[in-house]
Amino acid sequence: MSSHSEERLNTRYLAIFLILGLLLRCVGLFLFPAGMEGDEAVVVYWGRKWIEEGRWLLISYGEIPAWETPSAYFFGALDLWGISPRVGAVFISFLEVGLCYLWVLRRSSRETALLAATFLALMPWHFFFSYVLGPCVAGLWTSLYLLDLKNPFGRMFVSFEGLAYYASFRVVLLWGGLVNLTRRRWWKLGADIAGAFTFFGALFLLGEDHIKGFFSKGSYLVERGWQEALHHYLNAVLLWWFPPLQTHWGKISEISMDDVGYGFANMLGPQSPLSYGTSLFFAWGLYICFKNKTDRDICGLFLLALVLVGFSPSYVHFPFILPVVAFVAAVGASQILKKNQRAVMAVYLSLLLSLGTLVYMLGGLKSRDRWRIFSGDSEKVSQLVLAQTKAPFIWTSGIDYTKARLAADRAGIPITFFGINHVDWLNRMQMMERENKAKWVFIQAITMLERPRPEIKNLLLEAQKDYEKRLILFENNHFIKSKKEISYDGITLGVLYELGD
Repeated sequence: MSSHSEERLNTRYLAIFLILGLLLRCVGLFLFPAGMEGDEAVVVYWGRKWIEEGRWLLISYGEIPAWETPSAYFFGALDLWGISPRVGAVFISFLEVGLCYLWVLRRSSRETALLAATFLALMPWHFFFSYVLGPCVAGLWTSLYLLDLKNPFGRMFVSFEGLAYYASFRVVLLWGGLVNLTRRRWWKLGADIAGAFTFFGALFLLGEDHIKGFFSKGSYLVERGWQEALHHYLNAVLLWWFPPLQTHWGKISEISMDDVGYGFANMLGPQSPLSYGTSLFFAWGLYICFKNKTDRDICGLFLLALVLVGFSPSYVHFPFILPVVAFVAAVGASQILKKNQRAVMAVYLSLLLSLGTLVYMLGGLKSRDRWRIFSGDSEKVSQLVLAQTKAPFIWTSGIDYTKARLAADRAGIPITFFGINHVDWLNRMQMMERENKAKWVFIQAITMLERPRPEIKNLLLEAQKDYEKRLILFENNHFIKSKKEISYDGITLGVLYELGD
């Protein structure tokens, strides 16, 4: 391929695709549903609380495991400042794309680096997870490690913070240790080990449970039974090339990933998580990386991640490796371009296909949220009920308590949970009514009963029956002046009670 063709490919067109991919993420901030998934709400809630209380926790506390504390402070601070935490998530995705360009530039050509950054910016998988709150999108730390910092303290910092930020970074650090050991890069190996041991020292000071938690993290994924473990390993191989199988076959969806993964699978449509064009370049790139001694180590990192993380809910836990996937795809595309100048059009068609997929996803961020994972029902409660009462009220919630708790904390509304014992719940409610001199009580309903996983569906059906029993118990033990169902978008959010004297 001529130098003129290289220049046209990279500077005139790739940059446009790259910028469009980043701009569409900004557009998505206005289109993404207003709510949060349960784990997201937990992260933001505790981040807010710790900052408000002046508590600075290095590793973990209560509901927050070791690998969510740093992200809790970040997203919680944004929420306190009145900035949507998803803005912070998109900002991190911008950093990931930029760092992907830098580390690929360090080990390859400028053309390959720009291709890798563009593939990553237009990758449907990375695009969706650029909105997810929490530590699971850890490609930032993968890219920082692959940037191969020359400063020993810089490497120690990346090793320490990467381990503190997310469990999957263990795979990156293990891979780096093996590479540095075989290539006898002793000072790099020493810096990585020093960073890891500093992290272990912090865990040791916090107690034996933290050490055990570090090594047992992820074990629950294989404790669900061999069928589900096998499904995830199979899914880990196929998901790069095909649309999410669980959105097409009900039996497969019965043993599949968690709510955030379902959200992505439903919004993706008929595309593959990488997009079909990127998938083809990635497949060829894997072969080239394995054949080429210079990039064989990167091929090894991907395969190691596939082996060690393949049993997990793959859509959720694999984004940390997506910068590597983008590099491998860029290597494949670059190799094809060197051999066939006319293959430039194949690259452009692939990028157009990815761009079209992102637009398709944007159009369905709300309408294809089939299980109301990001529906914002709890956020609507605080707005709709306050509009009715014009005064403080007591809020109580069951299975959606973690989401409701965050919305209530933002609005300054007293809230309590259902719990198991109905009598304890009723006593708590009455005590809160007296303490707050409240004349209004809102009991939140179960807003969605359909889920593909049988055990989750059964849990929701039981929760619905429990909710109905609590309504009867509450009414039998209070003088009710009036009651009204609060609905939004055709969904009953719960019952609002006005209490008599």
